[in-house]
Amino acid sequence: MSYQKGQHQKGIKNETFVCKFLTEVNHYGCELRHRGGTKVVEDGDTENGDKSSFKKWTTNSSTHDWFNCSPLAAEIELKDLIKLHVEQFKKDIKNVPDAEHETFRKKKENKMKRDIAETLDQMCTYEFADKCMKKFISHSKDLDIIVTDVQNKKVLIYKFNEHPAVVYYNKGYKPVFISRSGKKSASRNIILVKDDDKVDIGLRIRFVESNGFKPFTCEPSPNKSTTATIKMQQDNVKNILSNVKKVCYNY
Repeated sequence: MSYQKGQHQKGIKNETFVCKFLTEVNHYGCELRHRGGTKVVEDGDTENGDKSSFKKWTTNSSTHDWFNCSPLAAEIELKDLIKLHVEQFKKDIKNVPDAEHETFRKKKENKMKRDIAETLDQMCTYEFADKCMKKFISHSKDLDIIVTDVQNKKVLIYKFNEHPAVVYYNKGYKPVFISRSGKKSASRNIILVKDDDKVDIGLRIRFVESNGFKPFTCEPSPNKSTTATIKMQQDNVKNILSNVKKVCYNY
């Protein structure tokens, strides 16, 4: 089983658990129904109109995703850069023995990541940071965020609109890309700034391709293509949970 498929199945299992558990404790006063899929943002809803997004938090150092967005990647050089790498890989792999496909693929994927890292300073403008923040807010606006804290066996629920990033942005703070590590990488952190005040809200943007080069090799893959995408994820989940009003259930 591929890592990506395995993670997806674990996600579905968590979503099923959350719906069953919150229905049993009667959190919404009615059934929490499982939704999900590529056509909707919410993972669950109720007959009362409540909509929710489920996040699984396994350890203090783990993260969770907020969104994947290919249209954002098309607005910057990322789409064209990845397309060049993909087309070259599809040509080169024809001359590579099947037994060497995996090794060759990983080498070329790492090369692409290095090339993305080298060009990020050009892509990470103030304007693009603002577009990413607006996408973050519009994507999950008005949802309940339901976090399964696996380590402490808790289910925590808070309003997305009360996420510190949303609160500070609405107060006029501006998003800025930074490289926290100072190293060349295919990701950037977003902080919010107003005058001399800087707030780290744990958001990170990854500049990636959706499925790597595996679809073009002889390796098993459920995907037939790959595309440039922008992924936003939440680092330091513990800090966010400590700064929002929430409901907590033990399980």
